Amino acid sequence: MERYVISDIDIEYLHNTVELVLDIIKKMSPDTDVVMYQQLKEDDEMQVHKLVDRNLSEIEKGTIEHFKYYFNNKRCFALLGDYVIAGLSDENSNNLDELKREAQKKMNSLINTPPDFSTYVMDDRFGLIVMNYEIYGVSAETLSDEEIESNKVNVATALVVRSGCLDTCDAGKIIAICDKEL
Repeated sequence: MERYVISDIDIEYLHNTVELVLDIIKKMSPDTDVVMYQQLKEDDEMQVHKLVDRNLSEIEKGTIEHFKYYFNNKRCFALLGDYVIAGLSDENSNNLDELKREAQKKMNSLINTPPDFSTYVMDDRFGLIVMNYEIYGVSAETLSDEEIESNKVNVATALVVRSGCLDTCDAGKIIAICDKEL
């Protein structure tokens, strides 16, 4: 018996294809019941738990979408600010207070250590900055063609994102927690 490895990208492609087919079916046959697949897809989505008394901005929503994509909808994280998140451990999943404490500890730790970072060119053409204590930042705009071709984030872009991470951690606020279990 042959075994096939199905990657997360393959699964995402399948989900997107099925969603497109369902949209076509709904348009052609509005009475067709397609609720079950949609419910399964929603059950697999990360839940966003706002910790602020306001609506999330478009930038904050976009940041959440970037990291849901980067983490393949499988890892919880805290939205700390525009373009900045803290990765959170699975062991605290489904415990909002512990997730908040963990995010706060990571922010405090980052601002008290040298601001080392690594850069990555992501497949969605944005730059990713990874700092100590699992603090992540994403570039505000897509990278240039030169950055994509060289697979290197421009130093100026990287420093702007790093500065945003440091400023956000220094502010010490958590805007939202994204988790599957809560």
